[in-house]
Amino acid sequence: MVEVSKRKSWSITESQTAVRVSSVVVAVAAAIALAGCATEETDTDMPQAAYVALINPSADDSRLWENAFCGGALLSETLVVTATHCLDKNTLPDVVIGRADLCSSGDTGLRRASVRRVDGSGDASEATLLELDRSVSLEAVPLGHPIPDAGTAIATGWGRIREAEARPCEAKEIALVEDRDRCESIITSAEASGIRPGSSTCMVPVDVDNTCVGDSGSGIFSQQQNGFRLTGITLGGTGCGADDPGLYLDTNALKSILEQAKP
Repeated sequence: MVEVSKRKSWSITESQTAVRVSSVVVAVAAAIALAGCATEETDTDMPQAAYVALINPSADDSRLWENAFCGGALLSETLVVTATHCLDKNTLPDVVIGRADLCSSGDTGLRRASVRRVDGSGDASEATLLELDRSVSLEAVPLGHPIPDAGTAIATGWGRIREAEARPCEAKEIALVEDRDRCESIITSAEASGIRPGSSTCMVPVDVDNTCVGDSGSGIFSQQQNGFRLTGITLGGTGCGADDPGLYLDTNALKSILEQAKP
């Protein structure tokens, strides 16, 4: 059996307890409303809100790159979703939103502390909501339809380009295509590796670059009728090579955790 590796940079303890947080209900309602909206957007550039990095909360603003360990996806002005295995059960990360280059001194992005978490279950297993201490001015990318058969998506993140290489300063944009034929074996391997995949899909890179270590929790986006839409987050994969399939939570999982966060 091929082991599925979690795409995170730190070796951290995975939380095993699902938590209900009633204080996020307003933000959850806003995120659910956003999922149903259809704003006109023709820009082919990745939206600024697509770049979300999880940071060691003690890190200085000048050392964000060294202290980034996973990604996330903005669901509303105060909610970010990430992969559960990214988080230590006793420590909540800071979140940097809207900054593509984590090494640049001129591009500060929006840094927020996360103050509460909601761990998903069922379809939303391996998804965790983070409530931010303050709202952000960027508009979240709306939730879209699940990736269609033979459809493509773009994964973001600051994970390694290759397993033996350093992480990049600037966020990657990796084109992926669905590969459902390999899903059953990947999910079996994921469960054996301690990943609870929930509602997920399998994808492989269109070109030679793939998601890799450090990309867990980062958003997956696709161009749909009204522009870019958030269609999932990165979980893990069998490797970082051009032929290595990866596992990604889908839109149904993200909608599920929003529902689960309601009191």
